[in-house]
Amino acid sequence: MDIESYLGVIAPFAGNFAPRNWMTCSGQLLSIQQNQALFALLGVAYGGNGVQTFGLPNLNGRAAVGQSAQYPLGQTAGSENVTLTTLNLPVHTHGATAEATVVLQSSTTAAASEQPAADATLAQAQGSSGRTGVTVQIYAPAPGSVELPVQASLQVTLELNGQNLPTGVVQPFLALTQCICTQGVFPSRN
Repeated sequence: MDIESYLGVIAPFAGNFAPRNWMTCSGQLLSIQQNQALFALLGVAYGGNGVQTFGLPNLNGRAAVGQSAQYPLGQTAGSENVTLTTLNLPVHTHGATAEATVVLQSSTTAAASEQPAADATLAQAQGSSGRTGVTVQIYAPAPGSVELPVQASLQVTLELNGQNLPTGVVQPFLALTQCICTQGVFPSRN
């Protein structure tokens, strides 16, 4: 017994082929001359030149949404994968840790003076560990002062991480064969 459906109806099918009077929704082009009734329903919303050919919807890897003013019939949008960049990531910071071993060597000029000048370098150190570099200078105290100001510069290089691969943004799914009825009852408007 043949059960007829309305021409242009789309339905999922659990097999890996389209049943008789149905075709897969794979975006293929059909002849208008051989499929006039289906063309009258679909037009060129899904492709074709409207003279000799028209297209079937392509639901391969896509989810169907209801048409509206925001989503006109036949519009496609979206992507299965995106590559995250600094433009679409939230503003954030990364902490860094640097370690260094510093060995102080006294300045012979400052050490030889009985009263070093206020801006004389008493000791200077350079150290490194891994990818970090440290420079420390200790200056003579200003007259009447007991503080030893320390100037330190620390260079930290953050390594790049990631392989620039796309990130999947597909909702959970079950793959079925999406089919469209190509031979059936012409739907009437009521």
